[in-house]
Amino acid sequence: MSVNYIDTLVSFDLSHNRLGDGFNLEPLSHLTYLNLSGNSFSGNFESIGLRCGSINVLDLSFNKFTSLLGIEGFPRIKTFNISHNNLSGDITALSKLQDIKYLDLSYNNIRDNIPNIPSSNLQYLNLSHNKLPNSTSIFEGIPKIIKELYVNYLTLFNVVNEYFRQIQPAVIVVKFNISLAHV
Repeated sequence: MSVNYIDTLVSFDLSHNRLGDGFNLEPLSHLTYLNLSGNSFSGNFESIGLRCGSINVLDLSFNKFTSLLGIEGFPRIKTFNISHNNLSGDITALSKLQDIKYLDLSYNNIRDNIPNIPSSNLQYLNLSHNKLPNSTSIFEGIPKIIKELYVNYLTLFNVVNEYFRQIQPAVIVVKFNISLAHV
C-alpha cells in the first residue's frame, strides 16, 4: 500500500490501524509529526519506507521493532517514543539523534549500555522496564543535564545511587521504583 498522493502533508497520525511492514511512507517528505503507534511494524526503520529529515515528533510505540537501524534517516527528531517494542540489539544509532529532547525507550529488551547521546537538549529519558546491565557505565552516554530520568523496575539500586552522586544539580526530577528482588 502506498500514500503517494499526499506528499505535502506535515502531520500524519496512523496509530492503531493494524499497519505493518510493506506500508510505504516514502512520498511523505514534508512531515514534521508522524504517529505510527499501535501497529504491527517490525524489524527496523527501513521497514516503514521513510527517510524524512523534517520529522520532529516520531511515535513508534506499541509495535514490534527490534532494531534502530535506519534512525539516521530522521536527523531532526526532538521527540521520539519507541516504548513497548522489542528492541534488544545494538542501540548505538541513538548517537545520531543530535536534537533529541524527549526519548522513551521503556518496555523493551535493551541489554546494552546507553550510547553517547550528543544532544545537550535531552530533558526526558525513560529507560524503565528494560534489562540493562548492573553497572554505572549504562549511564555514561546520558547528558548530565537531563531533567527527568525514569528507571522504574530495573535491578540497579547501587548503580543508581552511584550515578546520582556524579550528576550535576540540574537534575530536577528522577523517579524510580527499583526491584530489590535481584539485588
